[in-house]
Amino acid sequence: MDYVSKIFKGIFFLGLGGWFFLLWQKNPYQNQETLTLNWPAIVAFNGLFGLWLWGGFFNLLFWLKTRNLTRRGKSSQTGKVVRQSGWLAITGLALLILQQLRALFWWDGLLVVAGILLLEMYFLSFDEKKEERLL
Repeated sequence: MDYVSKIFKGIFFLGLGGWFFLLWQKNPYQNQETLTLNWPAIVAFNGLFGLWLWGGFFNLLFWLKTRNLTRRGKSSQTGKVVRQSGWLAITGLALLILQQLRALFWWDGLLVVAGILLLEMYFLSFDEKKEERLL
């Protein structure tokens, strides 16, 4: 686990360093040629930013996992928080997709939020049943 964590820390700092290097080297106001769309720079920028986010996410994931291995009672709370933040992200993504398709009305938003709430209530009741079986 420590070896994998070091790999993702390296990916994190490689992406961050490359991202800052690219921002430092590319000056969009230098001349007219750089004001046009520069696809290699855009791909490099997005790729390095993605590496940075990917490495940071897995570093956070490994940190939470090792932290929960040392504290036994807290892993269920962390799991709930991660699951609920995932549902929140899915809700926001669904609402943005509906807005992009020009199909977002107030009742559509309420239906998406109600669906996500139903899913979360299902998982919360499942967690409570599991805790009752342990007692």
